[in-house]
Amino acid sequence: MEGLKSIKRDLAKILKVYLIGSIEKCGDERSVGAKWREELTKKLYKLVDINGERIYVFDPIFLEKIKTGKSVKENMVYFDGLKRSGNWDIFVREQGKIWYGILYEDEKGFPYHIMGDKDYVSHSTFLICYLAEGDRPVGTVREMTWACDMTKPIFLVTNINKTELSSSLLGIILDSGGEIFSNFNQLIDFLKKKYHLKEIEEVKI
Repeated sequence: MEGLKSIKRDLAKILKVYLIGSIEKCGDERSVGAKWREELTKKLYKLVDINGERIYVFDPIFLEKIKTGKSVKENMVYFDGLKRSGNWDIFVREQGKIWYGILYEDEKGFPYHIMGDKDYVSHSTFLICYLAEGDRPVGTVREMTWACDMTKPIFLVTNINKTELSSSLLGIILDSGGEIFSNFNQLIDFLKKKYHLKEIEEVKI
């Protein structure tokens, strides 16, 4: 697609992570979850495995426009309009692009699939979720359930005390084989040990 570069890495052999967390019901309404994802991606891109490969990051804020042709904020306005006007068939179809991606044919009739959120879960080695005071995760819980069913560990970063978390949410994270951290630095230290990663000089992304 226009504006995208081909990836000359074997994604099957490298660590991949999907960054999940509130977007539509984000406590930080101005950033809709983009700010923490950008901050964490910079930290993740400084980690390499024993073969010198960087972690591949699925960032839904960036990827949504590829699937739908609209930014996250544009889609929030668009979906609100569809709900208010009662265009439920279109609403379901457009939501499906986000969750399941798009299947289309090129000019020669060859099929292509643009991945959706469920694909990001299935292709990831692990998921990272960020939960702050004021966030109201909804789609995030759906993705957590998928990850748990697929035995993908979920690593939660939150400033909320563990005892104050929803029991169901906490149960999904722990059942997935995941862990809970109070900040990104704790998470990065954990990932370095668990996946035998080392830190390199800062890279441009």
